[in-house]
Amino acid sequence: MRLNSERGGYKGFVLNHTFSVILFFLGTLSILMLGACGGGTTGTGDIGGQSIKSVSGTIYDTKGAPFENAELQIQETGNSVTSDNNGKFDFSTNLTENTINLRVSRGDFDAVVQIDGLQDKGSQLVLQLVVNLETEQLSVESIQFIVDEGTEDPEKEDAAQTPPEESQPSNPVKAPEQSVLISGIVLKSDGDAFSGVQVTFVEGDAQSSTNINGEFLLEGSTSERRITLRLKKGIYSGKLVIRDIPAAKNLKVRLKILTSPRIDLNGKPVLNSDDNLSVVAREIEFKKL
Repeated sequence: MRLNSERGGYKGFVLNHTFSVILFFLGTLSILMLGACGGGTTGTGDIGGQSIKSVSGTIYDTKGAPFENAELQIQETGNSVTSDNNGKFDFSTNLTENTINLRVSRGDFDAVVQIDGLQDKGSQLVLQLVVNLETEQLSVESIQFIVDEGTEDPEKEDAAQTPPEESQPSNPVKAPEQSVLISGIVLKSDGDAFSGVQVTFVEGDAQSSTNINGEFLLEGSTSERRITLRLKKGIYSGKLVIRDIPAAKNLKVRLKILTSPRIDLNGKPVLNSDDNLSVVAREIEFKKL
């Protein structure tokens, strides 16, 4: 009897211990499953933690004149600013959306443009906008992303330390040159690669041609706060100007350029012109090195 009692106690201990282990395993598995199912969030285009801290740029009309005193509003956030006399604007915001709708309104104009593809591109978004008063259309001429927001702008630092104007020398010092590495892809209006295009970096006195995939690479230096690219193939020629580039000793620029022949009022391609190719920067990424 004593032996049976000891065996029965041992069996009970084993069963109880086994049951406890099973309960612990099931509890742990439930926690893991709940974490996998409910721990994340789903969204409709959010960047997932990384946000755009500022949206700035310039707005012009089709004649190249600044579109001043216009109200610009990001409809997703409600942020709004007014363009200054030079057509410049600057939002301080916290965008997590992948797509935004930007409204521009003034007494003689009111239109909205949608801007997408903002995910994981940078902390600053710089736009060049064009308004057409005749057709009441708003378009994006270029989109620029600045990746490194933490690096101070040398020009801003210099401006903060600059003495009053009357104490400045009669011959101001020219801005220091910065090394610029430009890479990108040139596409036709249908999205196909545009090969054999001669691409010239005007300020940097550098030239290259696109390969079979439409890709090019240029390296030069400039003291200007802009980049001018001249594209030419056969009888077609066009120009792209990127204004207000970041100041940095070494700057890397990545471009996605869309091109299409210009059309006259009769719907025919313009041939006898030095600017008969429409050149638009769909995406621009800046990186300070």
